[in-house]
Amino acid sequence: IKRFISADGLVDFRTLTSVNLYTYCVNNPIRYSDENGFAFFETLGKALRAGTLLYQCVKGFASGTLTQDKIISDIQYYSEKNTDTDVVRKANLFSSYNGVFVVIVDAPSAYSYGSTLYLRKSDSFKTIQHEYGHALQEDLLGPVGYTFGIAVPSVTYNKYHTERKLTDNVYFSMPWEITADIFGGVKRSQGYYLDGAREAGLDYFRFLENVFGR
Repeated sequence: IKRFISADGLVDFRTLTSVNLYTYCVNNPIRYSDENGFAFFETLGKALRAGTLLYQCVKGFASGTLTQDKIISDIQYYSEKNTDTDVVRKANLFSSYNGVFVVIVDAPSAYSYGSTLYLRKSDSFKTIQHEYGHALQEDLLGPVGYTFGIAVPSVTYNKYHTERKLTDNVYFSMPWEITADIFGGVKRSQGYYLDGAREAGLDYFRFLENVFGR
């Protein structure tokens, strides 16, 4: 029986046929297709964006912080080509930054997933650039590599960061964070990062690219 010569990078334990990494689309390629092998994570990203938009919209109208005029304003100023962080900071529900869709959220911290930036109105231009850097990481690594190599450790260490158990410079010296700074074009003060953090971060990202890179 013919099988693919390379293993799939994604395992779905809900179906036995998906556990065999050398099958394709639950062993039924005539009926199903998955061009890049990551349809599940891409669907998850789209569902997260749609669900978050709906939640923030309902919550905003219920609390009175979001109005029809504010949504109209977002529509008027929306441009996929926007490169101005100030435009993003003035958005009420959604915007775009360097071609990446932005959702304004009421959350403990900003985050990026599924080719979407989830930002707070209080976020600085450096935070916007940093999260954009994460979006570029996801584009280079694919959803699986980004999820396990960037998002999971970022969320884990962010807990200690928000609890003030990690200082800002230590947190942003982590490999998954400093490379987001590099890709996003964040400029921090000289001597901000820990010694050797840049080289260690780039080595870590190269390792992820070798394992998960598209």
